[in-house]
Amino acid sequence: AELALLSEHGLLRNDPGDLCAPLTKRYNLDLDETGLDEVHRKHPDLSKCVEALLSVPLVLEQHLGLSLRVPSTVMLTEMPAGASYREHLDANGRDSPRMITILLYLAYEPQVGGELRVQQRGTYRDIAPLPGRIVVFFSQEIKHAVLASSGKRCCMTLWVWDVKCDVHGR
Repeated sequence: AELALLSEHGLLRNDPGDLCAPLTKRYNLDLDETGLDEVHRKHPDLSKCVEALLSVPLVLEQHLGLSLRVPSTVMLTEMPAGASYREHLDANGRDSPRMITILLYLAYEPQVGGELRVQQRGTYRDIAPLPGRIVVFFSQEIKHAVLASSGKRCCMTLWVWDVKCDVHGR
C-alpha cells in the first residue's frame, strides 16, 4: 500500500531512456538522518523493511569477515506485468565499489513469473520473488536477470560497498 502511495505521488518513476528495463519504476530512498526520519513518519511499514535490509551488512561482516560500507540510498523498484531486466552484473570493473547486492522482495502479484535468474559456474537458478524474501550475492561475480512477470513485482535493493575499493569516499 505504501509503494502505491509513492507511485501516486509521482515518486516511483520510470526512465524511458533505460534500455535495460524501461518499464520499471524506481525511487531512490535517501538514508541520511532526514530521509530515515521521513520514512519512519510517513511510511512505517516501509521503514521496517529498510531496517531489515540495513541489518544484513553487519551480519555479513561478522560471519564472512568483510569490511563493508553502507551507502546512503536504497532503491525501490516496481516492475509491471511484462517487465524484465536483461542479464548483467551489478558491478562491472574496478571502478565500482559495489561488493554485495541485497534484495528484499516486497510484493509479487499474481506470483507467476518475475523470478530472479542467477548464473553461477555455467548453471542457472530461478529464485521466486516472494514477499519478505532476502537474496544476497556478490555484485561483481553473479550474473543475473529478472524474468518477465504476469503481474506486479516490487523490490528493495541495497548495494553495499567494499571499504577498500571505495576510494572516492562514496
